[in-house]
Amino acid sequence: MPMLRGLRGVIAFLTIMPTGGKGVDHKDAANNMYLFPVVGAGLGLCVGLLARGLLLFLPTAMIATTLTVAVLYLASGLHHFDGLIDFGDGLMLRGSPAEKIAAMRDKTTGAGGLGLGLVNTLLLVSCLGATTAERIVPVMVVSESSAKLAMVAAAAAGRPALDGVGAVFVRASKGRRGRASL
Repeated sequence: MPMLRGLRGVIAFLTIMPTGGKGVDHKDAANNMYLFPVVGAGLGLCVGLLARGLLLFLPTAMIATTLTVAVLYLASGLHHFDGLIDFGDGLMLRGSPAEKIAAMRDKTTGAGGLGLGLVNTLLLVSCLGATTAERIVPVMVVSESSAKLAMVAAAAAGRPALDGVGAVFVRASKGRRGRASL
């Protein structure tokens, strides 16, 4: 049962899919990071199948891929997109590391966050728009699985700037169990 609990924790952390639990237990998700690419592949499969249907039935690839990206963002709860925007805000600030972290923790979105989020979304829509209906499912499976593997690798290589949620994942990625996850 611990693996099932870990899988539920990973699904709850990476998506908005109901898992039957009381919420996200970050420690369960962090201790089972080896499942991130598996959950990413499942998410990619679901979104890829939707994208294939949209590409076959909607009049333009632009409409289909824009809707696909919207569903992908919604399925992930915009949690990681929010982190990208926060990063953009910190990236654009000229100041000390402490000031950059304060900008990233600020609840408002600045020009750096808006710009980075917009560029990311436009690139994602245009890349998916260049993908054929026949290839969209494997592209989504591989890209989502790879994105989740990159999260595991970043946690394994990183060190936490703060004692927040990210620190739980970085700590769990250290040691023998962390290397096994990677």
